[in-house]
Amino acid sequence: MSVASPLRAVTLALILAALHCARAEAQEGKCPNATEAEARRLKSEIESLKQRGKWSEAIPQARCLFEVARKLFGPDHATTLNLQYDLAVITRAAGRTAEAAEIEKHADSATRPEKLRSDITDIEILVIQSKSFIDRGDRDEAGRICREARQLATSRDLMRHAIFAAVLNECGRVYELYGNYTMAEQRYLESASLARELGGSRDQQLGNV
Repeated sequence: MSVASPLRAVTLALILAALHCARAEAQEGKCPNATEAEARRLKSEIESLKQRGKWSEAIPQARCLFEVARKLFGPDHATTLNLQYDLAVITRAAGRTAEAAEIEKHADSATRPEKLRSDITDIEILVIQSKSFIDRGDRDEAGRICREARQLATSRDLMRHAIFAAVLNECGRVYELYGNYTMAEQRYLESASLARELGGSRDQQLGNV
């Protein structure tokens, strides 16, 4: 075998790698129109990629979904912030830890207490923060935030509101992380029961949180 053969093979591999990177960059820079239909399509694609463990491929889709939400709802909406944290989770799962930390930093900044409004929005954001800390493996902080969200909802007499079903569900997740499956099941059942009473499944009630 001549020296040229392995060199050609290496060169071809480098060219293919460059083309792959170029395609990925092009995909990341091209997002669909900001419509609810596109948001649902992106969400479905992301879930499919996550289930198959294709985290790197899910990143540009998750970034587009976040951008679509920013345009549809605004940067401080609970759904937008939730999707920003989801983007961080996907980015970290793809091995891009520093990038994920930077995304979380921006999301944390957007959820500072002084930016919260005196309606259910701040409770929604607390639920989102709890979910984020669970994804980071910080169950203590997730539990503290979940307790704060429950106390806030109770003080505002929101125990018959969909947001309280979301809070109960999140508290169930925290209990599950601590291995307290009895309390976790109780919170999940309370959340599901309240969601049904409010006219839908628990998944429907928690859809925007």
